[in-house]
Amino acid sequence: MTWLWWSRPAYIIGDPRYDNYPDYPESRKADFFNEFGLKKDKPLILWLSTRVDWQSRPDANITLWLDEFLTLGTHFNLVLRPHPHRVRDNPGLMEKIKKSGLILDLKAEREMNQLFKSADYIISDFGSSIFSAVYLDCNLLLFNHPEQHRTTKFMELKIRKDIINLDPRTPGARDNRLVKIFRDPATWAKQKEIRKKWRNQLFGGIIPGQGAITAASVLKKIFSL
Repeated sequence: MTWLWWSRPAYIIGDPRYDNYPDYPESRKADFFNEFGLKKDKPLILWLSTRVDWQSRPDANITLWLDEFLTLGTHFNLVLRPHPHRVRDNPGLMEKIKKSGLILDLKAEREMNQLFKSADYIISDFGSSIFSAVYLDCNLLLFNHPEQHRTTKFMELKIRKDIINLDPRTPGARDNRLVKIFRDPATWAKQKEIRKKWRNQLFGGIIPGQGAITAASVLKKIFSL
C-alpha cells in the first residue's frame, strides 16, 4: 500500500487488462500479419498515436513524423494505429496516410493483447500505451510533440528521462536516425533494463497475469478491516 497526495491509501495491482497476455496465443500474431499482408521475415514496428486534440495542432503527433517513419519501411513492417477519435474527426488525414502506402489499423475494437503481442517494437507518444508497453516489456520509443509541456501529464514527461524519445527532425533533414536506433541491439538491451526499473516503480513488480489475483487479495484485506 502507498499513500497519494490527497492522503488516501492506494494499492498497486498491476494492470488486470493484460492478465491473459502471457498465455495469449501466438497464432493471433500470425492472424495480424496475415490480415495486413505483412512480411514474416521482417520485424514489425507498431505506431500507436494517441489523441492530442487539446493542442493547437491536434494531428501534429502524426503529421510531423509521417515522412520519417516511412524511412523505416526498407527494414521493417510498419503499421500505424491512430486514436479512434482522430480517425473519426479527420478522415482526410487518414486518406492521405493511405495514399502514402502506410498500413493503417482502423479496427477500433481490436484486442490490445493482439497488438502488443504482434509488435517487435512500439512507437508511442502520450497516454496509456506508454505504460502498457512498459508493463508488457515491449521495446518502446516515444515521439515528442512541440507543445507537449502545455497539458501533458507529469509521468508522461518524467519517463522520457529514461525511455528513448525524439523531437521532430528539421524539415529537409536526410539523416536515418530511426533506422540506426531500431537496428542497434545494444540500444534495446539497455532499454530492457530501464523498462524493468520503471515497471517496478509503476507497477510494484507485479507482472502480467497477477493483476486480478492481486486486486482480489487487496479487496479481501479491505473488507476484512
